[in-house]
Amino acid sequence: MHKVFIISIDKRMRFCYIHTMNFFDERDMKMKTSLNRTLLTMPPFCRMFFLGKEQVTSVKTLHNCSFVIRQFFNFIAEQFDKSPIHLTIMDLDAITVKNIECYMENLSNKNTSGSIGQQIYTLNTFFKYYYKLGKISHNVIERIEPPQRKEKPVIRLNNEEIVKVLDAVDNGYRVKNGKRRLGKLHLLRDKTILVLFLSTGIRLSELVGLDYGDTDLETASFTVRRKGGKRELCYMTDECVEQLKIYFQYFPKTSPNEPLFLSIYKTRAGTKSIQDLVKKYCKVAGIQKKITPHKLRSTFGTNMYEKTRDIYMVADLLGHKDVKTTTKHYTTVKEDLKREALRGFSLT
Repeated sequence: MHKVFIISIDKRMRFCYIHTMNFFDERDMKMKTSLNRTLLTMPPFCRMFFLGKEQVTSVKTLHNCSFVIRQFFNFIAEQFDKSPIHLTIMDLDAITVKNIECYMENLSNKNTSGSIGQQIYTLNTFFKYYYKLGKISHNVIERIEPPQRKEKPVIRLNNEEIVKVLDAVDNGYRVKNGKRRLGKLHLLRDKTILVLFLSTGIRLSELVGLDYGDTDLETASFTVRRKGGKRELCYMTDECVEQLKIYFQYFPKTSPNEPLFLSIYKTRAGTKSIQDLVKKYCKVAGIQKKITPHKLRSTFGTNMYEKTRDIYMVADLLGHKDVKTTTKHYTTVKEDLKREALRGFSLT
């Protein structure tokens, strides 16, 4: 499959844009290529699992699973004194609880408890697949107790910090060498990205994948591709709409397939550059917290809950299938819910 490059020049001849194929299609293609390369280094029977799951699981999920499973078999191969590609389905059935415990101990030196728990979950899915097919006699992972996930405090910006970050963009700042200030167009793009994060709770991958045709300022809406590939209509605040109107005045778009945000090289702005952008402005604003695009999502989720007191609405706005995810990771509602449940309670 070949990449399709489209070059377009805006009417004022100020910008030359280079577009590639749809962001998500290109990402999936790269991940599928990487997945196939990874499979070549794994036991041959693993291919059956990935072929069986590809119709019901996203390429991104399978791609992530492949690294967990490869790491596991690299460890097991040493235990069995074999190379990974020479392991067989009979070796899979011969893996013991002791092998898994040794593997978990090895992981504990490198990963957090949450990361280990996620890896055990992935391996359980893998073993369960072969057990259901009758290829192995038991699922040894079911006998393993994963480590308890430690509760982490929700990190987010408060209202005062939000103002400081946006002011840092408005006022501009000096780049590392201190010799020049960033151009106004660069700063305008950066502020628009931050406003979109803070006023919609959009995920980083969703923002990166946005094209001009995904936005509709007349209805204050935009379309994102959620996890699993589902496209969903979302809405913007009035502030976000006004910011995009200003943005489009200086960054006119000529094609609905054109990336909404471009890098300095006139290609689609990537995840790494946007992560760095968020980190950079928070540092300039004097924010000591470790703020990432995901923490801006937490900021939106918590602010929306405080405004609406409707956890189901917040879950819907964030695109969560399970409201438990919203309460656990994006808001500080647990204590609030307890207080509200008891407010006005009487024994008589």
